[in-house]
Amino acid sequence: MSALQYMIPDATVIKDTIEVNFNITLCKFQLQYAQAQLDQKDVITIAPMGAGKTLTFWIPLLFNNDGMVVLITALNRLSDQSINELQQLGISAVNLTGANAIDSTIQGMSSLFHYHCMIIVSPELIINNWCFNNLWRARDFMVHLFNICYVKPLR
Repeated sequence: MSALQYMIPDATVIKDTIEVNFNITLCKFQLQYAQAQLDQKDVITIAPMGAGKTLTFWIPLLFNNDGMVVLITALNRLSDQSINELQQLGISAVNLTGANAIDSTIQGMSSLFHYHCMIIVSPELIINNWCFNNLWRARDFMVHLFNICYVKPLR
């Protein structure tokens, strides 16, 4: 459970904020999943590609008092697209992969919450890099962690 303190907005506030910030109208499932996450409930989203699943873990970034989301995905296209779109919205994000993450970067991850609201990481890196084991025990990192999302490609 997250240690973050924030007010959970009602559906109307979420819908209006998303329309202003993302210029889209939410689907019912997107609103329900975002509310459930803000209410600190576990959520599993199964929907076809292009249905808007990504938005369900972006929405809480607007309401969770600068909490951080860790997105685990092997989909490089999703990672790159998320970084670009979040930065256009003024939401800071970083993509860590085996190709760009060095030990010094990962060792400094506990301070990344000061700079980024979303950290995108590949499954291989989060499993195989010893620094992540220490990260989950770092209090200064964990108190800012809002959510961990895993996007699994369907085959």
